[in-house]
Amino acid sequence: DGLEPTLREGVGNPAELAQFKGNTVAYLFVPGSTMETYVNWDVPFNWAPGTDVYAAIHWSPGASTNTGTVRWGLEFTSAAVNGTFPDTSTFYVDTTVSTSSAWKHIQAVSAAYPGSSVSPNMRFLIRLYRDGAASQDTFPDNAYLVGIDFYYKVNKFGTPSFTPPYT
Repeated sequence: DGLEPTLREGVGNPAELAQFKGNTVAYLFVPGSTMETYVNWDVPFNWAPGTDVYAAIHWSPGASTNTGTVRWGLEFTSAAVNGTFPDTSTFYVDTTVSTSSAWKHIQAVSAAYPGSSVSPNMRFLIRLYRDGAASQDTFPDNAYLVGIDFYYKVNKFGTPSFTPPYT
C-alpha cells in the first residue's frame, strides 16, 4: 500500500521537490541536515490482526557514485478509532550506498511495528526525515525520496464490521 509523502510547508526543515531525472521530481534531502516530510496512514480493514507492520522507504542517490550510509528516521504516534494518541516513538532505518548505486531505486525497510499494538483503521501520523546531522549518516550527497509503502499481512476474509471494535 504505497503513499506519497505530504510535504508540510513551514514546519521544521521541509524537504523540497527537486528535479530528479529528466523532467521528473522527487523530494530532495541534503547531506548534513535534518530535513523532513510528513505521512498519514490508516491500517487497512484487511490487515491480518496480530501481525506486524513495516514501513519501506523508497529512495535514490540520484547521479551520485559516492558511498556511505543514509539514516532515515520515522517519528510517529498512532491511535485506534476513539483511542488517544500517545507520545511519539522513533524508528531509524540505515541504508548503505555502494559505488554502483547511481540512479538506483533503493528500498529501506523499518523494524517491525508489533501487531499486538495495531488495530484496523488505526491512524498513524508520521514525521519522515533524513537524519543527516547524525554520525550514522555518512553519505555525502543528496538523497531523493521517491515514496513510502507500508507492508502488512492480509486477512483474506477482511474485517466483518466497519464499526469499532471491527470484530
